[in-house]
Amino acid sequence: MSEPDEITDMRQLSANIRAIQQALGHLVMTWNHVDQSLVELMGAALKQDPRSLSIITAHMSSEGRIQALLACLSEMEESDIGTHIRWACNYTDRLRIWRNHYVHSVLGNYASEGGGELRAMTYSMKAKRTVVERRIPASEADLMKVAGQAATLHNFIFSLCLFIRIQNQPELRPQLWHPDIPYKLPAMPPLPERWEDYLQAQSAHRPPR
Repeated sequence: MSEPDEITDMRQLSANIRAIQQALGHLVMTWNHVDQSLVELMGAALKQDPRSLSIITAHMSSEGRIQALLACLSEMEESDIGTHIRWACNYTDRLRIWRNHYVHSVLGNYASEGGGELRAMTYSMKAKRTVVERRIPASEADLMKVAGQAATLHNFIFSLCLFIRIQNQPELRPQLWHPDIPYKLPAMPPLPERWEDYLQAQSAHRPPR
């Protein structure tokens, strides 16, 4: 390989690495919107000001906010709105595991197989009674998929919050709901793949040592 070709390849590699890092940043930013939307949903469900709830939930994790929402639902009558809130909680709970893995893992060792898509290797360790180490590849597409699912979740919760607020205060409908859009609960998006199912599939395809 000539020197100009090597320089071109290095520049392309650097560009691909930046793309993976930018995708990770996009995931982080999108997830922040999800976190805040959970507080908005809690406010709508409890007929409370989201800002006041933010003071209480400021140090809650996503998991804590999910548990608080589900606890609130347990005190309410069953309804279609409750079903949608549970769906949002289930979606968030599945997706947060994917987000946590990518965000909290060490990202490095960039490589491609057979000239294919560049992938980073994520490394994480858990040490609760036993040590569990995981090394899982992550491409730009992998990260953008999770970021896209987070955006879908945020849009779903946002629409659900609007619907609930109008249910509570019908006079707000002209301000919050476009007249050309049918006023109904948003469609529940397909749930993300379970993290456990993904790991099981990865183990089945991993060659024995």
